[in-house]
Formats: sequence, C-alpha cells, structure tokens
Amino acid sequence: MSPKEARVVESSSRQYEDARFPAEGVSPIQSDHDEINLFELLGTIWQGRLKIALVALLCILLGAAYAFTATQWFETNFKISASKPEIFYGVNNSELVKVTPQRALQEVRQKLSSAENFKEFYLESSVAQELLMLPENATKEQFAYSVFNGHLEEVVMKIKKGEDKPLNPFVEFKYTYPKVVEGDQLLAAYLHWSDALVKSGWVATFNKTRENELLLNQKKMQKILNEYNKDIEIKGVQSSESYKYKRIVLQDQLKALKDLLIKKNQQRVLVLSENISIAKRLGFKKPTTPADVKEIRNSSPVSSSGVEIINSEYSGLDKLPMYYRGYESLEAEKIELNNRKKDKFPSAAIVDMEKQLALLEKDREIEKLQNRETPQAFIKKYVALEKRNAHLSTLQIEINNVALYKLDSKPMARQKSIKPKKLLILVLAAFVGLMMGTLLVLIQGASKKRKATA
Repeated sequence: MSPKEARVVESSSRQYEDARFPAEGVSPIQSDHDEINLFELLGTIWQGRLKIALVALLCILLGAAYAFTATQWFETNFKISASKPEIFYGVNNSELVKVTPQRALQEVRQKLSSAENFKEFYLESSVAQELLMLPENATKEQFAYSVFNGHLEEVVMKIKKGEDKPLNPFVEFKYTYPKVVEGDQLLAAYLHWSDALVKSGWVATFNKTRENELLLNQKKMQKILNEYNKDIEIKGVQSSESYKYKRIVLQDQLKALKDLLIKKNQQRVLVLSENISIAKRLGFKKPTTPADVKEIRNSSPVSSSGVEIINSEYSGLDKLPMYYRGYESLEAEKIELNNRKKDKFPSAAIVDMEKQLALLEKDREIEKLQNRETPQAFIKKYVALEKRNAHLSTLQIEINNVALYKLDSKPMARQKSIKPKKLLILVLAAFVGLMMGTLLVLIQGASKKRKATA
C-alpha cells in the first residue's frame, strides 16, 4: 500500500471513530434522511382522514353484509339426571331384569353418544328426515354421521383437582343447528328415541332371559324324566333277577323241606309199625293205661327183642309209650300217613315258603312305578322346575310409565344465534378498515415525498 492510500484509509477510520465517539463539546454529524418526523406522519394521516374513513366504512359494510347474510347458527341443549328408585319397581318386579337409576341414566347416555344410534334414528324416524333435509349428492348414512360428529356434542362437566364428584350426576347434550332446522324438536325427538330404545332393550332382555330359562328348564325336566325312566328300568331288571334267584333259593329250600318231611313221614310210619307190633303182642287193641297192666309209668318201652324202641313218641295226656294207644288207633294213623301225598304236608314252614314264592312272582313296587300314568308328579326336582316354569310364564315387565331419567332442562326453541357474532364482526371490520386506510395514506404520502425530493 502506498503512503497516500494509507493516509486515506486512516482518515476514513478516524472520521468513523469520531462519528461513534465524538469529542467532548462537539456534536455528532446526523443525516436528515435517517430521521422520522412524527408530526409529519400525523399530518399526513390527518390529510388523508377522508380516505381512511372511506376504507373503514367499506370494510364495515363488507363485514355487515357478511354478518347479516351468512347462515345463522343456534344452539339448544337438554340436561337429564337419575330418577327415583321407586320408579323402577315395575321393571325390577319382573325378577329377570334389575335396574338402578344410575344404570338407566348411563344406558340412555350411551345411546345418545352413539353415532350408530343417531344414524338409525335418522334412517327410521320420519321426524328426523323432515327436520334434516338431505343435501344433494349425499347418502343418508353419510349425512347422519356428519350431523352427529359436527353438531351434536356431550357437555362433560369438568371436576377440578381436589373436588368431589357431585352426588347426583347429570347428562347434558347440546346441538348446534342452522336457522332452517328446528333444533329443539330434533334433539327432543332424539332423546325420546334413545329412551324408547333402552326400554325396548330391557323388554328384549326380559323375553330372551325368560325364553332361555324356560328352554333350559324344559331340557332339565326331560333329562330328569329320562333318568327316572332309566332308573325304573334298571330297578325292574335288578328286581327281576333278584326275585328270580330268591324263588330258586326258596324252591330249593321247599324241596329240601318236603324231602325232610317225607323222610319224617316214613320214619313215623316205621315207628307206628313197631308200636303196632308191640301193641298186638301185648293185646292192646284199645287205648290202655299202665294201671291196667301194672307197669311203671315212666319205664322206657322195649321191643320183644329187648332192643330199645327208637323215636317212640308219647301222647300229650300222660306221656305213655305209643303202643298204649292200642293198635287200632296206631294202624289208623299209619294208613293216613301212607295215604298222604308227597306235596301235601301239614307244615307251617311249607305254607310260609309257598306264600313267599307267590309274593316273589311279581315285584309290586316296581309294577307300581312302571304303571304310573304321571310319573312326573312323584319327582321332586321335576315338580320344582315345573313350578318355576309356571311362575316364569306369569312374569311381566312394566315399562310403559317408567321414566328412565328426570328431565332437568328440556330443549328450547331458538332465541339468539351463537354465530355469526355480528357486533364482533363489525368491530373487527372497522379495526381492519382503519388499519388498511392508514397504511394506504402513509404509503401515498411517502411516495409523494420521494417524488418531491427527486
């Protein structure tokens, strides 16, 4: 760098430093082009006040045109709370459906907050279709969903931290609608529809529960009856087999007893023959006493061979040996014993056995069970289920006069629109007009000044 150039640079730097940090008592150099004259601006604005007023008036007119020609929207709502418990007596008395006031309120709320329910309401309710005219190029389902999602809203009560929930909670819904729609009628109809839907659901639940229980009880009753008949059949088979073997055993015992009696009869005939022989030898034709023959009363009878008579019997009067009865009576008894048939014996045991055999021919208890015309009447479980079914058939559910909720606030007809907010629109239009007018005047003033200085 040449000395001349260095001096120029140094001079320029010094001037810059002097401008930044002026010496004491020396005023800094100021440029007229960098200053903004506030009074000049105010004068410019004042001179263009008519333009500003015209722009503001134009904006106000545009805002007013929008505020008074735009679609007006209104809002209506309802508020419901839980009914009294005694109102649900007719429902709870049905035994198959149990309802509390809180449950009824929540079921209505669930129906009201369901988009599917609102769609069904619009599709099936002629009132809804009259109040909500279907726009062109839209299906009923799409329109119903758009109305529900865009205009129907549940008002949720906000509970601050630390606050307790209200003892009597309520449900509130609001509906925003244009002027051409009777929103209060639509919201009231939707509430009534949801109320009827909940009631019809209870009736359907009652009928379905009763039908299922009746069907289940019928199946149980048929099963019990089948088991009863099967038990009777098994008992019959078991009884038949048991009686069969009892008869066989008794018949064997009877045969053995008869054989024994035959042998006893034969033995008796032998004894009689021996005593007849003795009586004939002694000459006892007729019954005789020991006094007649001078014989000791208690002596044992002895045969002619000197052998003791076996199985001798004594009379019941004086316990004398049998031959004292005389051979005539003994021969008569012998003849009768010989004439006795093998199956005819004067024995109580045979009579008893024959009686038992006769009783074992048929099991009257099983026969009684098998011949019952109405065996159901004798089965306790069957009778209990039959009574239960009869009781179920008499049950009814009363819902006609049941108020599922208490209507604290019903939907009201439109009174004041919520949008557009006319006053706010006019104020904003006036503010925007003033700002735009002022900016326009300032731009025009700056443009004139630049032309004048040029």
